[in-house]
Amino acid sequence: GGGGGGGGGSGDSSSGGLVDPVQLKKVFVGGIGDVSEDDLKATLGKCGPVAQVEFIYDKQGGGRKGFCFVTFEDAESAKAATQRQFHHCGSSTVEGKPATS
Repeated sequence: GGGGGGGGGSGDSSSGGLVDPVQLKKVFVGGIGDVSEDDLKATLGKCGPVAQVEFIYDKQGGGRKGFCFVTFEDAESAKAATQRQFHHCGSSTVEGKPATS
């Protein structure tokens, strides 16, 4: 039997293991149903300026999945959006969580 080699690895970034700043501005939003991008921006915009809404689509059916990622202009706004977990958006109640991978 041979010995297995050990996998080593240095850090994958030069930032000393800090979270990517973009990640801090990004919020996972679930339960979006058929809420529009404008509705999401209007609702979550109360927490701070929204930079981008990224809908996730089903690869097979092509339809929208029930969640999206919202990127704010700054981390403080994203934090505000996740501190208050549920937001009323149109006819749905959406749930915001930190989008840490």
